[in-house]
Order: sequence, then C-alpha cells, then structure tokens
Amino acid sequence: MKPIRIVFTVIFALFAWFQLNDPDWIYWTALYVVLAVVASGTGFGKDPKIAFTTLLFCVAGLLRYLPGFIQFLTNKDGIGFAEGMQNDYPYIEEAREFGGMVLSTLMTWVITRQKPVD
Repeated sequence: MKPIRIVFTVIFALFAWFQLNDPDWIYWTALYVVLAVVASGTGFGKDPKIAFTTLLFCVAGLLRYLPGFIQFLTNKDGIGFAEGMQNDYPYIEEAREFGGMVLSTLMTWVITRQKPVD
C-alpha cells in the first residue's frame, strides 16, 4: 500500500472514532469510515466509480455547509472555532463541518488521481 494511502486511512479511521460522541455521529462516522476504506484501496475502495461517487458526495457536503462557513467568516461577534457550541451561534459547528468536508474532498480527490491498488 502506498504511504499516502496509509496516512489517509489512519487519519480518517481516527476521525470516525472521534465522531462517536457527536450529536450527528451516524452521518460523520459513516462518511469517515467510507473514506478510510476508499483510501486504503481495499474492498470497494478499489472501484474508481465508488471513489468518484464519494468525491461527489463530499462536494455536495461542501455546498451544504458553505453558507454556515461564510456566516462564520463574516460574523462581527468575535466568536471563533474554539468557542463551545451555543444555540445562538450555529454557524460555528457548520464552519467546523465545512472544514471536515474540505479535508474529505481533498483526500478523496488525491485518492481518485491514483491508480487502484492491486
């Protein structure tokens, strides 16, 4: 297995583990497990169509969380990423999720550019 695939597999497996205590854990854990499998090149990760479909899913996620990220960038209240979750500032979580989707999209794009593992 190529070193970059090993790194991405470990990173996204850890991301899946860390999501288990999140309120929307099912969505994010499933996404990160699929990304770990695609990155490893095992199972359905060998199929470039699956990797490309995963890439499209990630791009759709980027579009879903983009408004919250823009709201975070343009907020005037001085709230940052490190702030705790508050009902008054839902865009903090959406900005964090946008960041997760950026990482997922970039990793999937890198993996789809490589030859499948034999």
